[in-house]
Amino acid sequence: MKFIFVRHGETDYNREGKPMGSDIDAPLNEVGMKQAEDLAAELSGDFDVIISSPLKRASQTAEAIKQRFNKPLVLDKNLEDRSFGSLAGKSWDEIEQETKGKVNKIASRNQQYDFRPYGGESVKDVKQRLIQFIEGSKRDYHDKIILVVTHSGIVRLAHHLFSEKTPHIGNVSVHEFDL
Repeated sequence: MKFIFVRHGETDYNREGKPMGSDIDAPLNEVGMKQAEDLAAELSGDFDVIISSPLKRASQTAEAIKQRFNKPLVLDKNLEDRSFGSLAGKSWDEIEQETKGKVNKIASRNQQYDFRPYGGESVKDVKQRLIQFIEGSKRDYHDKIILVVTHSGIVRLAHHLFSEKTPHIGNVSVHEFDL
């Protein structure tokens, strides 16, 4: 079954290099709205349904795609970004200082994170949500191609689980998986 994962457009937090996680529901900024519209214009429309994280930055990106293709749009909380807890919205330097180096950007990118001590999630928690989403989608849309609009952490985890390497995951980047 084919899944096309798309990362949402830019937010002000992205521009500032501050992770939001599911804890901050920031909207797309002007650049992000343009990115979402440009992405919609570039996509082929070779998908049957759009499933998106309900967080504003993802759902706004999904809505731009929906408007172009008039495909069904479903919101799924399993696609929300990982929770950073009390670390959300801080720069990576601030996070490293606050956690005395226990949490850093590299470990986060390498799927070796645990934000539970700060009220967030571990990679195991997020993996469970992603697997639940994949299994549910296979059951509910078994003969469909799904366009998934989500967050860099979810796309990175999908690469970690289902492909041999993890590319750069920029705003509105597209990543295909046969699962």
